[in-house]
Amino acid sequence: RTQNPSRCHAMPTSLSGVIAIAAGTNFSLALKKDGTVVMWGDEGGNSLEVPDGVSNIAQMEVIGTHILALTKSGVVVAWGSNYDGQTDVPIMANIKKIGVGYNHSFAVAENGTITAWGKNDNGQIDVPAGLTNPIQITGGINYSMAIDQEGNLHHWGKNSFGEGTPPLAQSNVVSIATGSDFSIVVKEDGSVYGWGDNSSKQLNFNYESINNAVKASAGVLHTIILKEDSTIQGFGTDYSGELSFADNMGEVVDISAGFSQTLVLKKDSTVEMYGTNYFEPMPDGVDSIKLIAAGDAISVAVTYDNEVVVWGSNDNNEKVIPNGIKNVKAVAAGNDHIVILNDDGTVVAWGNNSAGQIDIPEGLSDVIAIDARYTHTVLLRENGEALFFGYSEYGMKEGIQSATDIEMISAGYSHLLVSKKPEQQVVTNLPEEVNWKTNSLSICYPNPTKNKLTVKSQDTFSKLTIRDIAGVDIAIYEFETPNKVVSIDVNQLRTGIFFLNIYGEKALHTLKFVKE
Repeated sequence: RTQNPSRCHAMPTSLSGVIAIAAGTNFSLALKKDGTVVMWGDEGGNSLEVPDGVSNIAQMEVIGTHILALTKSGVVVAWGSNYDGQTDVPIMANIKKIGVGYNHSFAVAENGTITAWGKNDNGQIDVPAGLTNPIQITGGINYSMAIDQEGNLHHWGKNSFGEGTPPLAQSNVVSIATGSDFSIVVKEDGSVYGWGDNSSKQLNFNYESINNAVKASAGVLHTIILKEDSTIQGFGTDYSGELSFADNMGEVVDISAGFSQTLVLKKDSTVEMYGTNYFEPMPDGVDSIKLIAAGDAISVAVTYDNEVVVWGSNDNNEKVIPNGIKNVKAVAAGNDHIVILNDDGTVVAWGNNSAGQIDIPEGLSDVIAIDARYTHTVLLRENGEALFFGYSEYGMKEGIQSATDIEMISAGYSHLLVSKKPEQQVVTNLPEEVNWKTNSLSICYPNPTKNKLTVKSQDTFSKLTIRDIAGVDIAIYEFETPNKVVSIDVNQLRTGIFFLNIYGEKALHTLKFVKE
């Protein structure tokens, strides 16, 4: 709730005038009366910045980690995760309704036709022939559902847990909700039915005589039901407080269940939030930050004075900062452990060590990069060798230790990515005293750099972008007149590896540089 910061994201305290709400994976949205959208929560790889120009919104939909919005003029806007093309909105016009699954999206035009895009490994965007003008269309993880104009239910895609097979033929359906692997319908008579995965008792409302429901919302492992009397009832996991509602909540007009949080829209247009007790707001008074890292249960910030601040879980003494931290070069966070790389190549790690993820050998002093996820840690040494610590699922440790000449490392939850050092390219007629990095047509120097970066290309260009190692553009430079040589200020960048895209008249050129 907003009154208890230790159990919620940093929801804006002055949020009012809200007409709709939506909860994603550890982030939340509110649509205001003026058509603007407000976002807050744990970024988790998504941008919490509403894209420029997004206004006059009539509908917004969120499931998982991507957002779909529909303007009053019938234009669809999407942002967030796009690993399956779910935010690559196709060319469309006159859209009146939208819907989303965990990795796919839908749009319904004024003439009733349905357009679907995104992941399709289980046929989740193969809309059944003859289905047009649905009352509602939505999706779960790799499956989709819709209600036609007669109130009949349609399903297509994955059906591993029976999420697409209702126990009885469903008709007179007014709304549907899809969880990770379970489905819920609310019918005209106010009854509620659910089927699919019930491992956390998220479908236990089936055993109660609910006959006054107006809406259901499904998270990953919990369900919320809104009733005609403006009260709500929850079922399933309450691990993060997502079902620990206040006794004096007042009249509720809308609900939305996210990964481990619940949003409640009240009649007075204010919002309350429950759950995600680990994602407490950042402590007050922390500024001059140079490095950040987000784990599952913790967040970390490092200031320019090399002060380390941790917030979130403290179950494994994550907030107890150890000795040995000097001039911090990089920081990484797993589920509940933290790894610090000093600029002298030494490493400090603390927190949960249930899988040996912080058993860093003493005397190690040649580390140049670090990363961490869930219950494992990866270190990269100057000689191109990678070291792995922690739980090795799917051969992660064996795979990375067999690699050589590694230049970059990145840790996922159950996989690792490495980039090997490329063969050096030879460019003639360049001063030997300058440390050039080149792709034959373009160069940037000095590299590494601290403040300024000079870009020189044989291909005339009028635009540059800087992209981080996650593939996100973090800076854009546009020039009124074409150039072959420019100098840009990169002082605002954190330390690390970045990619410079040069939009030349002949081609796109990409260079890699290091910010010290």
